[in-house]
Amino acid sequence: MVVSERAKSFWNSAATMELPSLDQAERAGVLSRNALELTLADLLRSVRDPKRRECVLATAYLYHDHYDAAHDLVQDMTGPDGALIHAMIHRREPDFWNAK
Repeated sequence: MVVSERAKSFWNSAATMELPSLDQAERAGVLSRNALELTLADLLRSVRDPKRRECVLATAYLYHDHYDAAHDLVQDMTGPDGALIHAMIHRREPDFWNAK
């Protein structure tokens, strides 16, 4: 599988010591929203499509346990990318019934 430089940049910037769980368990190493936005600023500027940029940011928010911020970005999105992120948010809330 070929991984783009942009994807590598995202995961190098957003990585945490622990993987997220399928609930809202607290984890060490998550960044605050401000720190996360600063960390990803260059990457986000390189994403030309505004919807794609919102998906990248929502994914980072979710990965760093900022559920409300992630939800605010994707709740009204149409298309498969927004729907997938939205479902993952509800799966982790735990709001499993709403994830479908």
